[in-house]
Amino acid sequence: MPIDSDVLLHVASERTEFVTESTAVVVACEQPAESGWVAWHSLSDIHYVGRRMRGDEAIRDFLGEILGFLTVPSTNHVFAR
Repeated sequence: MPIDSDVLLHVASERTEFVTESTAVVVACEQPAESGWVAWHSLSDIHYVGRRMRGDEAIRDFLGEILGFLTVPSTNHVFAR
């Protein structure tokens, strides 16, 4: 299941209006029956926006945590075509 960067930012920043639903999506991806993935370019977006909300160290910790259960699909020029 692809996870949108906004969903991860809702969790990272604890955005009140979205955090409950977004957290449920992330928690589901932690379960063995589900597998989630995040696009490689979303990681830099999450870091860029998230560090302004939580600080550099906290957002790096968050990214490390989610990469414990989300995968980043490989890509190359062939896939881009």
